[in-house]
Amino acid sequence: MEFHPLIEVDPSLLTDLLAEERRDWIEELSWDPGEVQQLILRYVGQRLLPGFAAFEEGRAVGYTYYLTRDLVGILGTLYLVRTHRRHQAVVDLLTTTLDCLRRFSRIDRLEAQIFPFGIDLIPAFAHFGFKYYRRHYLRKFLSDFPAANSPGVLHKQQSFRLMPWTEELVDGAAIVIQSGYAGSIDREICSEYASYTSCLVFLRNLVSNPGCGKFLPQASFMILDENELLSGVILVSQLSAATALIAQISVLPGYQGLGLGSLLMDRAFTALKELGYSQVCLSVSEQNQRAYTWYQQIGFQRYQELMAFVWHGQAA
Repeated sequence: MEFHPLIEVDPSLLTDLLAEERRDWIEELSWDPGEVQQLILRYVGQRLLPGFAAFEEGRAVGYTYYLTRDLVGILGTLYLVRTHRRHQAVVDLLTTTLDCLRRFSRIDRLEAQIFPFGIDLIPAFAHFGFKYYRRHYLRKFLSDFPAANSPGVLHKQQSFRLMPWTEELVDGAAIVIQSGYAGSIDREICSEYASYTSCLVFLRNLVSNPGCGKFLPQASFMILDENELLSGVILVSQLSAATALIAQISVLPGYQGLGLGSLLMDRAFTALKELGYSQVCLSVSEQNQRAYTWYQQIGFQRYQELMAFVWHGQAA
């Protein structure tokens, strides 16, 4: 295989590759990445997206792209067509990408969360010193969720009030998410949960960019306490015409165990059924046993695997 920087590649040469990737996402994840792929092609055409395309006999058979933020590098994808999902192909593509990223970017941390599509990525990432975290992609069919009247307030604590998502409270939502992940395995996996500022940037991207699906404000909700303090949030996005994603659900540590998470989930499920969605997905770290167990108790089942990798080093 030959590897070419994405900034030197004609985007038209990636069309068939991305079409196969899109089929894989739809068939295996019920997730249509078409809008994200349009952005990828646009940024490749503008020579703005760092990464590499793998070619064999003039045909694009794989690609990576990455982003950098402060001292953190984020590998957005590593994809190979089905005919080239061999260990050595993975190693070669990853080697080319990481060598460039480390050479030209000042980073001390690398992160990747990748759907493997049948590729065993662990040996290749382990070769470069990455730590592996097992994550599960879960699915729940909404047909087994009874439609219910929206309660508006929490039945156990009348001092809490449920309300629709509003961007006016995005600052408070960032505090809830950052606090909710404190001390969790997910904070080790994703550096965006480490500070209020990075959480705020993450949230703004989530509601404005299609990376986690198209944001659905009509199925996203917040909970306020008696002092109008934002205490819990759930953010939902569309993956396809029939499938939604719980992109975020978080409750302030001092309010956990009161049923706020259940109220947020129930209201989101009800809204999604009313909007015509038939299933909803989410991802969870296997080591986050409390969340993983709860999701299973409310009807989510394992659907696919999501591989998370983290590398720590010293900035060059």
